[in-house]
Amino acid sequence: MFERAVDLVAEVLACDCGRVAPATGALPSAALSPGQLIDRIAATERLIHALQAEQARDMVAFADARDAADVAAGINGRLRGRTTSTELGLALGVAPVTAASRVATAEVAVKDHPRLLDLLGTGLVSMGGLRLVLKATDVLHPDQRRTVAAQLAHDAERDRLTPGMLERAALRRVIDVDPDAAEKRARASRNDRRISAVNQVDGTGVLWAKLRAEELTLVYGALDSRARAMCAEGDDRSITDLIV
Repeated sequence: MFERAVDLVAEVLACDCGRVAPATGALPSAALSPGQLIDRIAATERLIHALQAEQARDMVAFADARDAADVAAGINGRLRGRTTSTELGLALGVAPVTAASRVATAEVAVKDHPRLLDLLGTGLVSMGGLRLVLKATDVLHPDQRRTVAAQLAHDAERDRLTPGMLERAALRRVIDVDPDAAEKRARASRNDRRISAVNQVDGTGVLWAKLRAEELTLVYGALDSRARAMCAEGDDRSITDLIV
């Protein structure tokens, strides 16, 4: 599949009609017409997506190779594949937990959405659209997910789909194969409650919370009631300023 990326590199270079400086290999944007620039922008976007697809396949292959090596060495249980996220984190310049998340996403894309992954670089599907599909189909059983993925690939091959269009199509197809999917997603989301506080370097901070809807209503209601009481007591600040 890497041949597509190679072809797209040639397409990007060809968009300036031979104006690439032979000594430096520079691509002088200012020397190009608007038509040439838009062609090169589109070709570069397809190249980026094609390379992202290849990187996803490489990450899965690397994780599988590390896993196989550990099995061969008699390493099992939680220690199996223990270095994968660390090594990838160093290679990608990200934290191991971020690398592990990217590997997990790549594995689902490669194993359950191969046809959609193949469409990256064609201009029919973007990586952003694929990520939305992964999120929309994560409540399904793998067999159901592969069915939906094949249907979505067929949709995309017939007509180019923006990320939003692809997400909406995915949600419709998910409901078709599993009418209870929306309820499952809602139940999983309600159980995924989190709160965090992050100090910023400019003397401010961010308080972030993911709560159930009724809990959010209670929290905000308490803040709003206190702010209005302070206004009634003579505080001349706005309700928004008092809440935060």
